[in-house]
Amino acid sequence: DWSSDVCSSDLFPSHDTPVERLNAFRNTFFNISTNVNLIFKFVQGKSEKQNIETDVIVLNISENMNDGKTYHWFEYGVKFLSEFASYHKLNGIVKMDIDCAVDWNRFLNVFFPFLNENYYIGRVNDLTICGGASHCPPQDCNGFYDNCWIYMSGGWYSLNYNVAHSLIFNCKFPKQNIYGPEDLMVGKWIQNCFKNVSIFNVKNGDFFCHDNSITNNIIINFNNNQC
Repeated sequence: DWSSDVCSSDLFPSHDTPVERLNAFRNTFFNISTNVNLIFKFVQGKSEKQNIETDVIVLNISENMNDGKTYHWFEYGVKFLSEFASYHKLNGIVKMDIDCAVDWNRFLNVFFPFLNENYYIGRVNDLTICGGASHCPPQDCNGFYDNCWIYMSGGWYSLNYNVAHSLIFNCKFPKQNIYGPEDLMVGKWIQNCFKNVSIFNVKNGDFFCHDNSITNNIIINFNNNQC
């Protein structure tokens, strides 16, 4: 997930440029060793500076952060996966930020095989982590039950295809509530549409590191001692 403001070079440490940042993510693919079919895309809305490279998806929306981009990314991902000839129950869609480093081998070989269908995996945000505001999850909630709900931090999280498909095509609430803190809204969508999720809470540093000090070198050579 990258936007016009995130791709401003003055936001990258060590003078990393936007082009170098995209290439750093591309280079991670040379180090992935797994039987899982991982498809990687950069996602942006329409803007004056369009990128026409084949791994860049330009959504049919204006570039934004909290005005529906996450919804339209999951909509795109669900439609994209639905065209696959072979279906696997663990198929999923990842949303991650451009200031996040991921050890894809660790995730795909250690975490992914043990996920349950209908998973929602990432770093759980409860009332305290959210900041205690009125729009945050209720106190003492650690899942989706009764009036409880949580959401995953925006640096990296993944929804099982079944869950994402239900949110996009089987429930009106998400499309009617696409505006607001984008990652928090995903939790609200699930609360209103699909409570039967398998939550996997992984701390920042298990296989990904979301931090504004992330450099291109860390993205390419990440290990879980760097976060």
